[in-house]
Amino acid sequence: MEDINKFRKKLRRQSRIKSLLVLLLIAALALAAYFAFDYLQKSSSASNGADGAAAGFPLSFSGEEIIKLESAKNFLVVLTDKQLAFYTSKGRREQTRQHGGDAPMIKANGSYVVLYESRGNALNVYFGASEQPQFSFETANQISLCEITPDGYLAVVTSHEKYESVLTVYRPDGSEAYKWNSAKEQILSLSLSKGGNKVAMLTLASLDGVIQTNVTDYDLKNNKENFRMSLDGAAGISITQKAFGGYHIVCQDRIVSLAPNGDVLYENRFDGMPRFFCNRESDNTAVILGRGHKSDLLMLYGEKEENIGRYQSEGSILGTTVQESGVVVMYEDKTVILNKRLKEIKNAESRKEKGVAVCFGNNLYQVSNLGIEKIPIK
Repeated sequence: MEDINKFRKKLRRQSRIKSLLVLLLIAALALAAYFAFDYLQKSSSASNGADGAAAGFPLSFSGEEIIKLESAKNFLVVLTDKQLAFYTSKGRREQTRQHGGDAPMIKANGSYVVLYESRGNALNVYFGASEQPQFSFETANQISLCEITPDGYLAVVTSHEKYESVLTVYRPDGSEAYKWNSAKEQILSLSLSKGGNKVAMLTLASLDGVIQTNVTDYDLKNNKENFRMSLDGAAGISITQKAFGGYHIVCQDRIVSLAPNGDVLYENRFDGMPRFFCNRESDNTAVILGRGHKSDLLMLYGEKEENIGRYQSEGSILGTTVQESGVVVMYEDKTVILNKRLKEIKNAESRKEKGVAVCFGNNLYQVSNLGIEKIPIK
């Protein structure tokens, strides 16, 4: 009996151990499921939408097309086909705004971002990653383009039954400051000065059946032209006021640099059609000229220098952006960072299908097959 009792006690002990092991296994599975759910929830928040969610780079936008990247008040501004989102330099999402537009566009300058729909009527202006717009309104006629200054003055060009173009300038509080219109000239591009009282316009007109591109520097406050000139035989694309106070004008066949008073500093004709260009407020302008499928030519233009440098690519370039210390060149399989003399200083592997990027805070943010990558420039 003694041996049987020991055996029974042993069986009971083994049964208790088995029960304990089963309970421990169930607890472990429950704990694992909890952490897995928590991880997926955080991943989902980082990728798709909870404001304030910690994320990190690369940023994922599953099921969305990234249209444009900008920067405003040290925030990365991301426009997709569904939303406008603001991120910190560490990848933390601060704000999101669903827009629902078919052709959304953004322009950013300083701390301001304007969101509008090309050929639409709705417009919203944000200050940094503010929860609510600085102001919003709908135009009576379709919007063709917008520009905003670092101090919040907004230029809006719209269509009209009587005019080719109507330009309206708004103050930072949304009130109307100035208006300009033309029955004969269509505004292709413009550059609005700080304070909103002066504008440089690149316009298209037809004179005796001949298409003509004109440049007009206009004093909106005093309602008068500062200077006006024609670009004979040129099809204008972009005009930007540079840091030196003058202008760079990119056309289909040339680049023109103007002094603040309208004097021509230089005019350089392209050897081929520009595929891409970057004509921002910084002093230099980059133009990519097509050279077939195997290589492209990047030309960098300064204030008074017709040709700061030339960079012959190793393959087809997807896009470029100019930043303070040089130029970024994006290929399908890599990104190359060049200094101001177009000498390579950094090379990073990156698979992508288009050249969408922005530089600020010593970092490059670019769209790749992984989402949005962050690459230190220095």
